Amino acid sequence: MSDDEKKLLDRILDRTTRNPVTGCWECSYSARNVKGYRCLSVRDRTEYVHRAVYTLLCGDPGDLQVLHECDNPRCVHPAHLSLGTNDENQRQKKERGRANNRRWATHVREQVAAMLAAGVPKTAIARQLRVTREGVTRFARRRKLAAAAT
Repeated sequence: MSDDEKKLLDRILDRTTRNPVTGCWECSYSARNVKGYRCLSVRDRTEYVHRAVYTLLCGDPGDLQVLHECDNPRCVHPAHLSLGTNDENQRQKKERGRANNRRWATHVREQVAAMLAAGVPKTAIARQLRVTREGVTRFARRRKLAAAAT
């Protein structure tokens, strides 16, 4: 690993906290895309932080995608990252109920509904179920509107 690569890895790890519950190394870079993936500038290019960490520690993934086994877009823990094709990524998204926040798997919708009814904060629900807070907010709003319409 070159000195520049070591500096980049140190820069990333300085902005990373370890989640004792999930074991994830959560990156706190503020720059992110709409799906919550953290980004940084590398050689005048915007790159996903998890992909940069994978490249630095495991080698260039080439045309393959770097997938999160933990489904946490902030995670950069190398043990939680694996390589896969776009088809594999799409299949995982569908199987794990995160393909579209409006189409969560039935068990995810049921868990969110139960947690909302129990008064669990939306941020805590999102973190625990590994969905976005915005998705939980939209889900709660739709349920409220549906209840008001009946």
